[in-house]
Amino acid sequence: MTEPSARRLSARDAALQVLVDVEIRQAYAGLALHKVLAAGGMNKKDRALATQLVYGVLRTRNALDWMLGQFVSRPLDELEAVVRNGMRLAVYQLCYLERIPAPAAVHEAVEQMRRFRQYGAVKFVNAVLRRFLREKENIVWPAPESDPVQYLSVRYSHPVWLVRRWLKEWGRAVTEEMLQANNQPAPLTCRVNTLRISREQILAWFDEQGLKARAGLLAPEAVRLEDLDSVENLPPFQSGWLTVQDESSMLAAHVLAPRPDEKVLDVAAAPGGKSTHLAQLMLNRGEVVACDIHPHKLGLIEENCRRLGATIVRPVHMDATALPGEWRDKFQRVLVDAPCSGLGVLGRRPDARWRKQPELITQLAELQARILSSAARCVQPGGVLVYSTCTLTREENQAQVAEFLARHPHFQRLDLSEELRFLPRQVFNNAGEIELLPHMFQTDGFFIAALRRNEVD
Repeated sequence: MTEPSARRLSARDAALQVLVDVEIRQAYAGLALHKVLAAGGMNKKDRALATQLVYGVLRTRNALDWMLGQFVSRPLDELEAVVRNGMRLAVYQLCYLERIPAPAAVHEAVEQMRRFRQYGAVKFVNAVLRRFLREKENIVWPAPESDPVQYLSVRYSHPVWLVRRWLKEWGRAVTEEMLQANNQPAPLTCRVNTLRISREQILAWFDEQGLKARAGLLAPEAVRLEDLDSVENLPPFQSGWLTVQDESSMLAAHVLAPRPDEKVLDVAAAPGGKSTHLAQLMLNRGEVVACDIHPHKLGLIEENCRRLGATIVRPVHMDATALPGEWRDKFQRVLVDAPCSGLGVLGRRPDARWRKQPELITQLAELQARILSSAARCVQPGGVLVYSTCTLTREENQAQVAEFLARHPHFQRLDLSEELRFLPRQVFNNAGEIELLPHMFQTDGFFIAALRRNEVD
């Protein structure tokens, strides 16, 4: 039994329930937390604490386990999930939340074991945590020079395999910056719907309401909001003036650069963020065919289109690896925002770092190659194919593009540093592709390449 006995959930009990669901049931932290908070019963302060505890533990889990491992005589994975996560919660509060008194954190952890019916663990948890308080200054940490992989993995709480990969790819300094960035709360960024309002007008609205908002750093429609956890209940969102989207993701539509009255294809479109952005750039003239392999996700595209007034988007249930023959050579512009390993969004989704496995990268690279080849057939001569991912692996990014060009010599890579001169030079790699790392501008990690089909093959 992982749920506490029937009662109004406290912030700590809500956090523990979510952490157990994430670890044992492979739940997504954001969805699991939303479900618990939506059940009601907590005031704003408790909701904020529950959110901080969940994401704090997920962002520091390796460090918490390293510390606990020096006070528990058996492997942590042999403990019940409730016990393991209850102690993580307590140690997180003891080490990272100075405003919570140590005796209160220990007392609550012990009482949680009772509320979650882990009666046999009550004395054990009490003994471990009290010993931790007495001896935490004696904790031995990995050596940063002799064992840099273990040191970085523990200090910044990322899987060893990922730290090792990034050290090889990026070197020590950049890897440490990326790991550190992933442990900072992600900014709340929105795209202004310029079909209805300008960025200057929306910034003025927030200023009038006494809410902090500022222009984004990269995309011309971006605004970054401070001191807000969500915008869904605000009038600008409900009126379709803005939508939540990271700046890195906004750049994909600018790279594709669709024009009014063109025919555009988005092959993996749900939930519709990029499709509606394309319609916005096209001034709602032309057609955007928005495909997705999951029928239930088409409703998300339709809902976003209705709210934002994107009337030229046509959702279609379609497998991107098997686009129909009648679409051959029919689109001036095609966007492939490919399924990927998502290693660029670990700051936004800290639970994902514990779910990812390295073998997934190879599987996804094979799928991406099939999607790219299928999408390429739909591009008109002289048209543009844009490939993007929210990950940071060479296999899914630079190598994917290089292998595509080797198989499709009638396509040429565009130098985006020449095409998008409004962007800072550091977002481009040597091949003229966009390669955003999460520490550069407080965005997701993102990759974008543009490929133009020759007029004559």
